[in-house]
Amino acid sequence: MGAHLETAGQLDEIMLRLVALEQRVAALEHEPSMQVAVMTPAAASREPAPPKAPAADEGTNATGVLSVFGSALLGVAGAYVLRAISGVSLLPRGVVAVIAVLYAAGWLFAAGRAAARRLSATLYAATSILILAPMLWEMTMRFQAMSASVAALLLAVYSALAVAAGFWRERSVAFSIAGAGAALTAVALCVGTHRTAPFAAILLVLIAVCDFTRVGRAAQSLRALAALCTDFVVWTLIYVYRLPAEARADYPPLRIGLVAAIVTLLFALDVVSVVRRAVRRAQPVSVIQAVQAMIAFGLLLCVVGWLIPGAGLPGDGVLCLLLGGACSVVAYGPFGLAEQRRNLQLFSVWSAVLLTGAAFVLATSRTAGLVLGLTGLAAVLLAARLRARGLQLQGVAFLVIGGFASGLLVHAFRTLAGSVPLAPSGPAVAVALCALVAYASASDEPGQPWVEQALRMTMALLAAFAITAFAVGALVAVASPRLDANVVPVALLRTLALCVVALALAWVGGRLTRVQMVRVAYMALAFTALKLLLEDMRQERMEFTAAAIFLVALTLIAVPRLARIRGADSTK
Repeated sequence: MGAHLETAGQLDEIMLRLVALEQRVAALEHEPSMQVAVMTPAAASREPAPPKAPAADEGTNATGVLSVFGSALLGVAGAYVLRAISGVSLLPRGVVAVIAVLYAAGWLFAAGRAAARRLSATLYAATSILILAPMLWEMTMRFQAMSASVAALLLAVYSALAVAAGFWRERSVAFSIAGAGAALTAVALCVGTHRTAPFAAILLVLIAVCDFTRVGRAAQSLRALAALCTDFVVWTLIYVYRLPAEARADYPPLRIGLVAAIVTLLFALDVVSVVRRAVRRAQPVSVIQAVQAMIAFGLLLCVVGWLIPGAGLPGDGVLCLLLGGACSVVAYGPFGLAEQRRNLQLFSVWSAVLLTGAAFVLATSRTAGLVLGLTGLAAVLLAARLRARGLQLQGVAFLVIGGFASGLLVHAFRTLAGSVPLAPSGPAVAVALCALVAYASASDEPGQPWVEQALRMTMALLAAFAITAFAVGALVAVASPRLDANVVPVALLRTLALCVVALALAWVGGRLTRVQMVRVAYMALAFTALKLLLEDMRQERMEFTAAAIFLVALTLIAVPRLARIRGADSTK
C-alpha cells in the first residue's frame, strides 16, 4: 500500500512538471526574443544572424537634424559677428580676415571629422565656405583691406586645407563642397579684381588634385566644375589680352608667355586625363571629359592664333597636324584601343577632323586635297595590314574630302552634266589615281559585312566617276579639232564614254569577281539610260540621237552578259 502511494505521488509530481513546462513553452511562443535565448548552439550556428538595427543618425532623427542645422546657423552667426567687427573697425581688418580664415578652417576641420555623418559634414563644409567667400570678397573689393594676391594666397591655403580634409577621410564630402566653393570664389575674385593669373593657378591645382590623387578621383563632379571655371578664366585672359593696351587699362600687364603657359597646362591636364582613362584604365572616356578636352584645345588654338606673334593660322595648322597624328597613334597603335569601341571611335574622329583641318590651314585648297588623297590612300593600305575597319573608314573619308578639295568631283560633275571644262588639275588626277589604287588594293568579295561593302562601293564610285569624266574630256579634246566647233556632239560623246566605262567595269568586275565594280557598272548603265531620256532624245540632230540610242541598247544587252559570264553575282 505504501509503495502504491509513493508511485501516485511521483506521478502527481511529473504531471505538475509537465504543466509547468507547457506553460513555459507557451510563454516562449509569445516572446520571440526569448526564442533566441533558448536556442541550442547547434541551431544557432545553422540560423542566420538577425540584422543589426541601424544606429541612430542625424539624417533619420528629427532631433539630430535640428541640432546639425542649429550648429551650422551658429557658425553663420559667428561670421556675421566678424563682419560687424570689420565694419566698425574694432580690430584691424587684416586681423579680422586672418581670424575669418581660421574660423572657416575650424568648420572645415569639423566637417572632416564628421565625414561618417554625411549631413553634418555637408552642412559644416558649406558653413565653412560661406564664412570664407563673403569675407574675402568684402576685404578685397569693398574695404580694400587686402590685395588680390593676398586674397588668392588665403584662398589657396583654404583649398590646401580642403585637400587635407579629403585625405583625412576617404571620400570625404568636405573636400568636394569646399573645393567647389573655392573654385567659384576664385572665379568671382578673378572677375572683381581683374587679376586672373593667381586664381587660374588655384583652379589648375584643383584640377590636378582631382586627376592625380585618390581623394580627387572620388570627386569628379568637382573636377568638372573646376574645369568649367578654368575655361571661363582662361577665355577671359585670352579675350582681354587680345585687346589693345588702352582698351584694358584696368588689367595689369601680363606676359603673353604666361597666358600661353596657363592655357597649355590646362590642355595638358585634360589630355593626360583622357589618355589615362582610355589607355591605362581601359575605361570609356566620358562625354564631359571629351567635351572639356575639345574646349581646352580650342582655347589653345585661340592663344596660338591670336596672341603669339608670327604664329597665326600656320601655328594652328601645325598644332592640328601634331595632335591629329597623336590621336591616330593612340587609336591604332599598340595601346589596345581596338577592344574599346567607344574610345576607338572617339580618337578616330578626332584624328580625322584634326588632320583635315591641318591640311586646309597649311595649304591651298587643291594642295590640301592632294595631301588628303595621299593620306587616305596610306590609311587604306595600312588598314588592310592592321585589319582596322575604323582606319579604313577614315581613309575613305580622306579620299572623298580630297576629291572635293582638289576639284575632282566638281570637274567630273561639270563634264558629265554641264559644259565640258578644261583639262583637270594635277591634284584632281592624283586623287583619282589614289582612289583607284585604294580600291584595287582592297579585297572585294561576296559575303563581306555591309560596312566594308559600303566602303568599297565609295572608293569604286569615286574612281569610276573620275575615269568617266576624264574619258569624256579626252573624247571631246580629240573630236574638237576634227569637227566644226558648232556641231561637236558632246552629248553623244558623253554617252559613248559612259557606255564604254560600264562595259569595262562589267567585264573586269566579272572576270576578277569584284562585286562592287559590277554594281558600279549597273549604276553607270542606269545613269546612261537616264541621260538618254533627259539629254540625247532632246537633241536637234536626229543622227546623234539615233547613235546614242544604238549605243545604250547595245550596252543594256552586253553588261548583264559580261557580268554573268565571268561569274560575278550582281544581285548580291
